Amino acid sequence: ANQMRLSEWMLMVVAVVVGIVLGQLIFIGWPVTTPQTTTALMQSSNRSKVIVPLDQVTKLVNHGPTLLVTAYDPEHKRTNFMSNQWNMPLGDDLLSVVLGTQSHTLTLIRNTKRFVLNIPSTAMIPVVLAAGSSSGAEVDKIAEAKGAVTLNNCASWVPSWAQLPAPEINLEFKECVASIALELVTMWTVPDGSDTQVVVGKVIGVVADPDVFNKKYIIPSADSADP
Repeated sequence: ANQMRLSEWMLMVVAVVVGIVLGQLIFIGWPVTTPQTTTALMQSSNRSKVIVPLDQVTKLVNHGPTLLVTAYDPEHKRTNFMSNQWNMPLGDDLLSVVLGTQSHTLTLIRNTKRFVLNIPSTAMIPVVLAAGSSSGAEVDKIAEAKGAVTLNNCASWVPSWAQLPAPEINLEFKECVASIALELVTMWTVPDGSDTQVVVGKVIGVVADPDVFNKKYIIPSADSADP
C-alpha cells in the first residue's frame, strides 16, 4: 500500500513538472513543429559548418543594431553624434556601448553624464556611414548632415531632464525608430589593448515608433522603417 501511494505521488509530481514545462513553452511561444520546419531543420543539420576567422567571431554574437549615439557638447554649444556598432543590454535598465578612448563623444558623455541611443532605420544608412567619417570636435555633424536628421527635445519623455536648458537635451533624432535616454553609471577600459572603453548607462526614458514596435519586439516589416 505504501509503495502504491509512493508511486501515485511520483506520478503526480511528474505530471505537475510536465505541466509546468509545457505551460512555460506555450507562454514563451515555443514554435510549433510542422513538416516544413522539420525539413528545414534536417537540411540544416546535414550541412557542414565552415571555419570562421577569429577576428570575425563578433559577427556571430553581436546582433545588436548599429546605433547613433548623441551627447551635448557644452564647449561648442551643440549636439554631437556618432555611429556605434558595439552595444548590448546588461539588465532591464542598464545598457552599454563600447567607444574609443579618443572619441569626442566619450568625452562628452564623461562630462555631461547624459546620452541618448537612437536606433536608425535603413533609410538612414547614409547618415550612419557619414557619422563615422569625421570628428565632432572639429565639425558640426548636425550641420554636416544637411537636414537628414532633426533634433527633438527629450523633456516630454524624460521628466528628470525637464529642468535642463533645451539645447542640452536636444538629443533625440526624429527620424529614428526609437530613442533611449541614459545617464552615465560607470565606464572602464577594455583590458585587451584595443584602446576602448565600456560605457554603462541607466535607462531613464524610451520612445519608439508604434509602427515598428509592438511593446515586445521591433518588427522589421515596414519598408522605410526597417531597423
